[in-house]
Amino acid sequence: MARVSREAVFSASDYFHVLVQGIDREYIFSSEADKFSYLGYLNEKKTKHNISILAYCVMGNHAHLLLYATQKENISKFIKDVNVTYALSYNRKRGRVGYVFRDRFRAEAIDSDRYLLTCIAYIHQNPVKAGMVMREDDYSFSSAKTYKSQARDFIVDFAPLEAIYGSIPELPTTGTEEMVRTISSVPVVRGRKGFLDDDGEGKVSAEIAITNAMFKFGIEGASQLKNDDTLLALVNEITQNARISIRELCAILEVSRDRVNRLLRESHRG
Repeated sequence: MARVSREAVFSASDYFHVLVQGIDREYIFSSEADKFSYLGYLNEKKTKHNISILAYCVMGNHAHLLLYATQKENISKFIKDVNVTYALSYNRKRGRVGYVFRDRFRAEAIDSDRYLLTCIAYIHQNPVKAGMVMREDDYSFSSAKTYKSQARDFIVDFAPLEAIYGSIPELPTTGTEEMVRTISSVPVVRGRKGFLDDDGEGKVSAEIAITNAMFKFGIEGASQLKNDDTLLALVNEITQNARISIRELCAILEVSRDRVNRLLRESHRG
């Protein structure tokens, strides 16, 4: 593909950093299956809406996407299609009704090649900042590993980047001075710290908090959760270490929300 003028690319603002988030910051991507499902819908819908996905990271309660679209209205159509499809599946699996995603998604146009690379690096840094992995490419639900290997995958489209840089750009990784400068400069460059922070992801992911709590209390199966004291201790441990709603936690543990709420009320009265 022929090289194109960077000024022409960014004056058109065809590159967008998009953030989608669970309603009330709930963990709507709480399991590996949830994350794989969302990635599948992204891949399924991108061609339909003429969208290129340049980078992605699906966390517990939100997802970051870097999108390229020559027709800006396609961004909204794409995100709506993906999120509605995911929400219907999510609610059906859990026997719930109502909204899954927080009102509208947030999007910001990328207006320079410097910020484009900074944004990709920032997106990949999310699971490291949340304490889920040590290095970006250790996380299974982002495009970091694809950038490191520079191998084609079923979601990422490198063509728009190759048109600008002539090749797939190499990004800094955790621990390098360049990465520290890159990540720390984002709020200053954009002046939008509220958009670019981890948006309440919590001290650790829900998966890690649940695994750690199960190990701490020696819980190996659902039968042990029949004991009220054990269940209450587990719920308190998890909610103290991760941002997750009681509703979502009960669905993961497969216990009654009424029962957990009763135990919490009784413990507070005591």
